Amino acid sequence: MKDVCKAKVGVNLEEEVTDDTFLISKAMKEEEEKLLEARVIEEDVEPHNEARLDDTQFKKLDELLTQTKLYTEFLMEKMEDITFVYPESPS
Repeated sequence: MKDVCKAKVGVNLEEEVTDDTFLISKAMKEEEEKLLEARVIEEDVEPHNEARLDDTQFKKLDELLTQTKLYTEFLMEKMEDITFVYPESPS
């Protein structure tokens, strides 16, 4: 009678379970793989967009610097005009 319960009962899982793995369905695993592929594709496309964005930002910055230079020259001329028209008088 002692030999009756010697057979070991076990559960056969489709996936190996480790300490950091939870049981997930096949649909969940497939969806995760699709999302990973989409993310990889998006990351491949993103550097090209960054290059265009940097070029656009550079052009805008260049325009702003040009405007600043022109405005600075304008102010310098006005300051020189004021200095010539209203010379400093000694008190």
